[in-house]
Parts: sequence; structure tokens; C-alpha cells
Amino acid sequence: MVVSFRLALLSVPVAVLAGCASHQLVQSRWTENDLVGLHLALRDPAHPNAIEEYYFSRTFVDVTVGVKSRDETVITTPEYRWGLVNGRLRMGNGEEAVSWTLVSRDQAAIVVRTGSGELRSFEILARPR
Repeated sequence: MVVSFRLALLSVPVAVLAGCASHQLVQSRWTENDLVGLHLALRDPAHPNAIEEYYFSRTFVDVTVGVKSRDETVITTPEYRWGLVNGRLRMGNGEEAVSWTLVSRDQAAIVVRTGSGELRSFEILARPR
């Protein structure tokens, strides 16, 4: 009886952790409904001086990219086409393109893996309607 009670107590944290982990898991594929109307801003401690914002319309993504420094801030605002390829988000113009795989998502943030394998974290400023 004591042994089964201890096993039961040990299984509680595992069950709780499993429940938390499954809550944060998301499908690893983007859908068009995930993107149209989405507005993201980079909030990544690994890139504290980077400025990146993405606003997705039906076929284009307006991008604001720049670097903050003490002396000046440099910003460019390209517009890219976006599409979904095998569940991955692909953005670019011509030969320049980036690919993101969806890693996790909650109400406030999205984490993606870039084509180079880097994880990047974005705050959700506006959600699709």
C-alpha cells in the first residue's frame, strides 16, 4: 500500500508536466488563416538591437527591418510575397527568400525556426480576424 501510494505521488508531477507540455505544443504547419492579418514584432533577447516587424496581407508581407544603435537607427521597409510550402512559411522576392517553421504559439507570442536553424521569438501585435 505504501509503495503504490508513493508511485501515485510520483506520477502526479509527470502528469502535470505532460499536461503543460501538450498545452504549449502546436501544429508544426502554418495555414493561411494563421497569417492573413497577423502582425509580428521581434522580441528576442538574442537580438536586442534588431528591429523586425511583419504584417501579413493576403499575398504580401510588409516588413520593417532595422538596427538600433546609440548613434542612429537604420530601417528598410521591403514588401515580400509570402506562400506556404509543405507547411512552412516562405517569404521573399525572386532569389532572396527566407523560410520559417512554426515551433510554438500562444496568445502573446510565436516562436519560429529559420532556414538556418535559429530560433526567433515574436510578439503578436495583431491577430488574424
